[in-house]
Amino acid sequence: MRGKRQVGALTSAERGSLVTLVLCMNAAGNFVPPMFIFPRKKSSELLKKGAPAGSLFAFHPSGWIQTELFTKWFDHFVEKAKPSATKPILLTLDGHHTHTRNLDVVLKAKDNFVTILCLPPHSTHKLQPLDKTVMGGLKTFYNEEVRVFIRTENRAVTHFDMCQLVGRAYLKVQSGERSVKGFSSTGIYPLRRDIFTDEDFAAETQKENANSYTASAPTNNMGCNTILPSDIVPIPKLIKKAGSRGRKCGRSKVITSTPNKEELEQSINFSREKLMRKITTDAGPSGIKTKKRTPRKEYISSSSSESQPELEIDDSSDDDLPVSRSAKPKDEDAQCIFCDENFSMSRSREVWIMCVVCNEWAHEACTSCEKDIFVCDFCK
Repeated sequence: MRGKRQVGALTSAERGSLVTLVLCMNAAGNFVPPMFIFPRKKSSELLKKGAPAGSLFAFHPSGWIQTELFTKWFDHFVEKAKPSATKPILLTLDGHHTHTRNLDVVLKAKDNFVTILCLPPHSTHKLQPLDKTVMGGLKTFYNEEVRVFIRTENRAVTHFDMCQLVGRAYLKVQSGERSVKGFSSTGIYPLRRDIFTDEDFAAETQKENANSYTASAPTNNMGCNTILPSDIVPIPKLIKKAGSRGRKCGRSKVITSTPNKEELEQSINFSREKLMRKITTDAGPSGIKTKKRTPRKEYISSSSSESQPELEIDDSSDDDLPVSRSAKPKDEDAQCIFCDENFSMSRSREVWIMCVVCNEWAHEACTSCEKDIFVCDFCK
């Protein structure tokens, strides 16, 4: 359209529904067939139409990846990658709780010669190869396929059309060049330890605005001395307020290592024993009066189970959901998704906030939440 600065186009509107796509590639240019997670309870063959060959399909009411679904994907990964004692595999993942708190995956990885490395928090935009070279292009090509679909079909995109559209976009980014470049740009392979500096991952701080002073040209009047305000009163400096909570920072770790495996087993056993003690105390032996409990406020649960509908979230209205900094997890063994500390072990007056997308909890000190709503780094 000549002479027009803007040309409108039909797009598919946000409808509060989410489909998760799990991708994996290696430094040699090979891709593992993707996994689709649909926000449904039952399977349908119509949903799989047009998907890439060998794709895996899973279903959950929320559409987000869960612990049992990640275990299912790991079985799919082992089947396609075929690791062995002579050809072990290093699998790099982000620090999502379904990766780091999954004992079944840890045991299966050790049995199948797979070493799982967790990337440091707040660093996946620099260290994750898929984020560097694949995901951006996949979103661009998918949006283009959606626009073409709406123009030709004259209707909105549904779940039954997604595999076909994603399959077309996926074939455009599934190239060895993108895969090799993703690993080389992150310094993972070939290994480059000096590809990043400390400033690349430093926390954002307010910079001091130094007052500029331009010296005047010297004059013949040598008896006049110039006194600056800074000579009398020093310029105030911005002092960063240090936290006094002593919160341990997240770190990169080998999830399949023996110390991490033993720590995870102890944490799970402790949670089970505590749950059994609570059930026994609540039931009480017949004929014996149990201790009366003081009524307390019920808080929003962080469980992803569909049987606890305390909080229903619509993706189209997240901006209206305030962060409740006075709320606490109902489950005392809820863990911070960044530092893995249990709520029962937290100190007094520590503030916990919940992600409005995945309903997982975290210390406010471990996050960078400055808005009225909190969305964790794994859900952005």
